[in-house]
Amino acid sequence: ATPRAAGQTEAWAMQRGDIDTVASLLAFAPADRARLEALAAALPENLREQYGTPERLMALVLTGTPRPIAAVQVLDEEPQGADDYVQHIELKYGDGRVRADTLQFHRTDEGWQRVVSSEVVDRVVRALKNGPPPVPAAR
Repeated sequence: ATPRAAGQTEAWAMQRGDIDTVASLLAFAPADRARLEALAAALPENLREQYGTPERLMALVLTGTPRPIAAVQVLDEEPQGADDYVQHIELKYGDGRVRADTLQFHRTDEGWQRVVSSEVVDRVVRALKNGPPPVPAAR
């Protein structure tokens, strides 16, 4: 119902490795979607069946594969108009690493969705071109 709720749901799902929920909250620019579709099409068949959409492939990475996320904290947030919103967050990984990130949300007909930036898509494409993602461990 709100960008904060969408962010909280995404953080909760990321920490639990809930790929379906994270995937349901993601949106991409058309060019980024096309790049991820091409990458998904090149996955081995068993992974393509499980993670063959841009949303599921991105959700696999965002849920911390291969580094599980231990905690997410919203540092601040601000509206960018009636249908756009930005959150600055801090991610804490199970290995002790900490990283700051900026999340953009946009209101769609389905509700608030996180717009995955081209920079994040670039990082994921580079990482996955080095080999298919590992199958996530059960949490």
